[in-house]
Amino acid sequence: MSWFYRYKSFFTYWVLMIWLLPMLSYADDAKTFGKPKILVDHVKVLDAIQDRYPQIQRAAFESFYQANQVTVVPPHEIQAFIQKHVVPAEVEQKDEVYLVKAKKLLEDGVQAYQYLEFDQAQQLLAESRDEWIRNLSHLRSNRDLLKSHLYLAMSLLALFKQSPTKIAYEELAHKELEKAVYLDTNLTLSTRTYSPEVVEAFEKVKQRVLQKPRVTVKISSNISSANIYINGKLEGKVPSTLRLIPGTYYVLVESPKSPLTPWTKLVELNKPVENLQANIQPLINISKEQHLFRIREGADQQSQDVSFIQNRGRALGADMVFLSNIEKVEGYRILGQLFDVRTGEFSQVAFIHMGNSLADLPGSNADLAAALLTQIRADGYLVNSGKQNMLAADPNVSALGQARQENQGIQQAQAAKTKLYKKWWFWAGIVAIGAGGYYGITSLQTGNGDIKINNAGNF
Repeated sequence: MSWFYRYKSFFTYWVLMIWLLPMLSYADDAKTFGKPKILVDHVKVLDAIQDRYPQIQRAAFESFYQANQVTVVPPHEIQAFIQKHVVPAEVEQKDEVYLVKAKKLLEDGVQAYQYLEFDQAQQLLAESRDEWIRNLSHLRSNRDLLKSHLYLAMSLLALFKQSPTKIAYEELAHKELEKAVYLDTNLTLSTRTYSPEVVEAFEKVKQRVLQKPRVTVKISSNISSANIYINGKLEGKVPSTLRLIPGTYYVLVESPKSPLTPWTKLVELNKPVENLQANIQPLINISKEQHLFRIREGADQQSQDVSFIQNRGRALGADMVFLSNIEKVEGYRILGQLFDVRTGEFSQVAFIHMGNSLADLPGSNADLAAALLTQIRADGYLVNSGKQNMLAADPNVSALGQARQENQGIQQAQAAKTKLYKKWWFWAGIVAIGAGGYYGITSLQTGNGDIKINNAGNF
């Protein structure tokens, strides 16, 4: 057996390689099995249990963190994102912050017009108009928006006067004058401020618009005496009935009491009678985002604020967002739902009864998470997703073992079509074999054989 001791290093190396290569190949396949990443941010809870909110939030996070089927967005990443991107609450309520850019563009545009730089004026005033419109929720007077429309119309008419062949300038100018009439049907332009041509054009547009039949708009709210703003102009208090020219309007209903979020809606008024019910909700700020992460059913899945959770999830690299409510119906119960930010789809709602106590928050959240995870397919999408299931013929596959088995089957089929030299472990094996052979041969120099290796100078 002396030959065995002489070549034992060489044999040991090959035994290790035979054992290790399959494991390395499995590790390579395992890396391709993607786990969906879930954002567990807020939970909507009752006011009576707000003092327990930190424990509720932590229990929700840990229930998904401990699950093997998914990964979660770390809490420190959520906090870092909020500190970087979310407007602080004390700035949030200052409408002037959002209007600075629009005011500056308006001032520069008016100045350019007065200096007869009509091309530059037209560009600046168009940007100013668009900036006002983007921030209609912060307007409590439409005076500056009206001014942007009028000066933009005057700049366009001046450009048309310079180049009469550019008929589009005159058409665009009349559209801006029409928008000015919609903002204030009682507006009259003075020849002391505006040129006779502009005043004449405005009066023609005004008469045409005022000939349109009016529509009746009835506005009510869950908050009494709330103010009504139409396109940034105060029109009265709820309940109120208004007579408006058919067209598109931005309606804002705001409680004079703070802190409450204004109700807003962009409406197309073309029916003889339109009824609007404004449901004003508590103010959204950094500490009060809970209701945004509520479960969504029916029409609520189409709400405008769905884009908030979708953007939050995308910004944090999440595939899904956990939505949850805690409510009290014959005892406490916790409801949960998953929202796929990639497809905009919602899972079915699951719920767990907790009885009259919140003592078993961790266990109840774990059960809820387990129920929701059964609604995730092997390919990482929801079982009710319209996206084609790429890993399973049965769209209801959700067990991790079944998913892993099917995934490995696909990978093996793909591997059969892949040439060996394109596998990373093939080249790793070649290098390792060379190193092992070199090690095995060099180890022979300590034996009694005839082979002698001189390693002098190697380091």
